[in-house]
Amino acid sequence: MLKYRTTAMATNIEEKFYKDVLWILNELKQEEFASAYSNRRIRLFLSNGSGSDEEPLVKSKDRILKMLSDLKAISLSAFYHQMDIIDTALAMQGASPIGYDVKIIQPRFNELSEEIINQKKFPETEAQKQNLLVDGKSNTRYFITLQNRMVLLNNTFILSKPNFNSENDNFMGYVLDNTEKIISKKDFKEIPKIELKKSFYQILNDLGFRGEIRKVFFDASKSAIKFRNNVPESELEKLDVNANKLIKELSVLDRFNKKETDAVRNQRK
Repeated sequence: MLKYRTTAMATNIEEKFYKDVLWILNELKQEEFASAYSNRRIRLFLSNGSGSDEEPLVKSKDRILKMLSDLKAISLSAFYHQMDIIDTALAMQGASPIGYDVKIIQPRFNELSEEIINQKKFPETEAQKQNLLVDGKSNTRYFITLQNRMVLLNNTFILSKPNFNSENDNFMGYVLDNTEKIISKKDFKEIPKIELKKSFYQILNDLGFRGEIRKVFFDASKSAIKFRNNVPESELEKLDVNANKLIKELSVLDRFNKKETDAVRNQRK
């Protein structure tokens, strides 16, 4: 029954995703056609401009544009405000973009569009090749890494951004080095440079391990904790993880974009 519900959910998500992709492709094609006559740049806002029910949500727009960029059909340049001076300031402060200036790469864009429209399927991105998305396949695994001062799930979903050398940061670094070990509060007292003032539950909550995501990676009590990593999808039912709820929790998380993060960091230097 769980497998059936998961499959049905995956099918609905795929259909919605396909419709959103078609909407983005149509917008870009129209903008490309218009820019050929007016010589203006192609600018796509992430917010819902038309108010149409068919227009994708902000997160879906962002996700699809980045997918098309990964597939070398377009190149993206994020913008944070329509005034250049304010835009630069917001970018340096690490603000979220309100949209992208898009450069369409031909003939790749037309080839990819035709493939998607005619075959109703999408070439694999690097994330999908590495099983980084929830796709219902038995070989999917869930894992945690620390990158760019972020706690990432499958190198894709941002769980949290702990401060450097903080209680949360030191805790996460330690459990990553001690996978599958039962660690008690007393054990932490003997670890240099780690002083836990909060409960395990508070720390996990701060680090983004809540709900079904917590069940995937942690067993916790008031006195001890165990972290597991590289968890196969086949183990979710044994861990009492609700697959539908897990998909929902992942769908609302921000996604990690290494190129954008590096660009903002370079601007701050």
